[in-house]
Amino acid sequence: MPLTEKDRNVLRELAKEYMEIAVLPVQKEKKALWQDLNRLHMQRPMLNMDQIPWHEMDVDGSLKNQVEDPYWRNIETGLRRSIYQFRHMPVDMVVQPYITLYRPIYCDPFGMQVEKDTASIDSKSDVFSMHFTNLLENEEDIEKIKPTEQIMMQLYPEIYSCIGCNACTKACTQDLNVMQYIAYAQRGELEKCAEESFDCVSCGCCSVRCPAEISHPMVALLARRLTGKYIAPEAKHLTKRVEEIHEGAYDDLIEQIMHKPITEMQELYNNREIEK
Repeated sequence: MPLTEKDRNVLRELAKEYMEIAVLPVQKEKKALWQDLNRLHMQRPMLNMDQIPWHEMDVDGSLKNQVEDPYWRNIETGLRRSIYQFRHMPVDMVVQPYITLYRPIYCDPFGMQVEKDTASIDSKSDVFSMHFTNLLENEEDIEKIKPTEQIMMQLYPEIYSCIGCNACTKACTQDLNVMQYIAYAQRGELEKCAEESFDCVSCGCCSVRCPAEISHPMVALLARRLTGKYIAPEAKHLTKRVEEIHEGAYDDLIEQIMHKPITEMQELYNNREIEK
């Protein structure tokens, strides 16, 4: 749907107000404080408010959408919320001097169409509930899932907002090159992303320092799961070992290990045979 003159004027006024906020000196001050925190040189505790019940906030009409086009209405919502939050509860938020526009791409990343319908609507707010049909009734249904090459774009579009600050890598407790594996994810190189992120322990230190709000551990976990399921060759020896465990072949050995002291357990682990 093309933008009408009315919609264009609404967006321009909001963008003007947004940029007036974004160029305030306080933005540079707050950004410097966040950068110091990312460098582990905290000047003071920083506050970030990202969970707001927006359906309860519109007491003066400033959050009410006016744009008709669905894509640009989402942009309008983001502008209105950023302006509102800065006016009423800014804490240590930083309003960036740009607006992120996502490419309007819709894809079905799992090879399955979602079946849903509206269950109920709250007439006093924009809150409504949906009823979803369970497409995975049993374990065999998992085979229906066939991810496409756009799966990262669909599930984690925020990875394309990475500004290359490298705060994630500096914060990593495992000394991983986090920014590099996000770059692999952006390019759809799932196998490389999986390899680079293999030692991730999902502590989240990277995510809390990310100005683009990327969920690095979740991106890495998805890459590893997709690699294991669809890219890496089947580990038939592992399948056989799992079957043996279910059959009780190692029950006695597991029982013995559970009664060993911690020091002996550590010794066994450190000197274990590692498959290449």
